[in-house]
Amino acid sequence: MNTNFVFVLDTERRPLSPCHPARARELLRTGKAALLRRLGLSALWCLPQTDH
Repeated sequence: MNTNFVFVLDTERRPLSPCHPARARELLRTGKAALLRRLGLSALWCLPQTDH
């Protein structure tokens, strides 16, 4: 069983559901999240969505 997960925080730094590393890479690549911390436990910070 694979137990690798990435912790996700919203813009208020409240915890959201952890996601799979592949989903985290997709969020980073599309600009919907930013890397908050790299050492130890990684966390993503979900960026607010703006309407164009």
